[in-house]
Amino acid sequence: MRLTTFFLLGSLVLAQGCSSVSSRVEERQAVFDTWPAEVQTDVRNGIVRIGYNSQMAYVAYGPPDQRIRSEEAAKVVVVWVYQAQVPVARASPYGWFEVGVGHHHHGAGYGLHYGPGYGYETRDYLRLYFESDRIVKIERLE
Repeated sequence: MRLTTFFLLGSLVLAQGCSSVSSRVEERQAVFDTWPAEVQTDVRNGIVRIGYNSQMAYVAYGPPDQRIRSEEAAKVVVVWVYQAQVPVARASPYGWFEVGVGHHHHGAGYGLHYGPGYGYETRDYLRLYFESDRIVKIERLE
């Protein structure tokens, strides 16, 4: 019972730290209302395009998991990196045991699992490259 209560409370705490597109639209409603209708539709659907700014990316995806700033001779590039937990095979013949509470931009949860040599690791799934606060490159990783 105590373990279940611990996981439930942990999930609730993490869920409050997570945000949805709708909550981010409400948070930035004044600026969102100034965007063209097609941009608003894209952002509500979690889509960004070349030329969109960091406000649009934030509303569509939330805060990045990492920010990387690269300075070159004539320009500064800021990369927003989004990551997710993906299943991977483990090299152990004995399997693995995992207990955890976690979150992602799209939700929160907890788990208790034993498996035959499989687990999870963090991998990049999206990188947005900004120059002068505009997206100049989008990488969706497979």
